[in-house]
Amino acid sequence: MDRVDRSPKKIYAIAGAIALLVISGISFLLWPLSGEKFNKDAWQRTITDKESSTCYRGEMAKDIIKNHLSAGMKQQEIISLLGKPDTDKGVDEIRYILGMCSGLGFDYDALHIYFKKSGEFSHAKIYQH
Repeated sequence: MDRVDRSPKKIYAIAGAIALLVISGISFLLWPLSGEKFNKDAWQRTITDKESSTCYRGEMAKDIIKNHLSAGMKQQEIISLLGKPDTDKGVDEIRYILGMCSGLGFDYDALHIYFKKSGEFSHAKIYQH
């Protein structure tokens, strides 16, 4: 009968390798959203068919959330900053397509911007669809 080696060194080595793989996988999937500064011209430029399968806006999304959207902003102010939304869900939400940012290239990501009933900015999130 074979014995399985369950020494602490081997268990820690295996756990470390698994943790490294998980962290690497998450980093690979999220790296496009790492943080380029928002550039209005780059954000609003026309995207070619070839570029549509890339993460053409994704790197700017976190900077927009962190540094350009703030409490009290009205929907029209945000539209003036970012341009016409790709999807308009009425008075409480607008969306901007970021491109295929997952690293696997088969799902689009989008910046969802939400508004209070008063029409003021509430919060924003990045979702993969």
